[in-house]
Amino acid sequence: MEPESPAEQLKRSTAAVVRAVAALPDTEIVYSTENAAVSGKRVRLPLPPLELKPKDRDLLRGASDAAALRLRHHNAKLHAKLAPPTETARIFFDVLEQARCEALGTRDMPGIGHNLGTVMADRSRRLGLEQVTDKNQIPLPDALKILARAQVQGLNVPDNTKAALDLWRESLEMPAKAEWQKLAATIDDQKLYAKAVQDLLHKIKLDMPDRDDQPEEEGKTETIDSK
Repeated sequence: MEPESPAEQLKRSTAAVVRAVAALPDTEIVYSTENAAVSGKRVRLPLPPLELKPKDRDLLRGASDAAALRLRHHNAKLHAKLAPPTETARIFFDVLEQARCEALGTRDMPGIGHNLGTVMADRSRRLGLEQVTDKNQIPLPDALKILARAQVQGLNVPDNTKAALDLWRESLEMPAKAEWQKLAATIDDQKLYAKAVQDLLHKIKLDMPDRDDQPEEEGKTETIDSK
């Protein structure tokens, strides 16, 4: 039997960590060139290259930590019940719910914050956020995610995201300091946190209209790492 390649070793060890962090030993882990995502107890993670570099390990760890924390702390049925009706509003709602899951993980396991920060920094590099001079050059979901790392998770943002964060602070943070504090204070309760998200989005003029509760399709895949 030939020895495992470093990439195969990394895939096997990462799968074990996902199951441990999620506290779900029967989680199915697959590796793909598509974005990382969670669907039920199935996790899709980025396929590591055959020739691994240290950065590749950190990126896979970050994606796997985000997925595992989603599995551990996220109630998909409750999320579907509380989600807004419009696609754009649901994107913001999803971003901030993922921030809640990650905040719980980084509070209990501080080392996870480094891995998640590596993923954020890599996305910022690929989007060229370090060079932006106009906030409209920055995707709003990314701006919310960066600000949530600071406000909800209480972590420093990567250096190459600071310019983007500064451009959006006046619109997203300054008018809603109390609402951001409420998010940070309610991370242990998904329902209360969702209400705080609604208040925040209303305050920063990203309102979610009222609607009758309508559950989403069961088995819906939730992307947790945009690339």
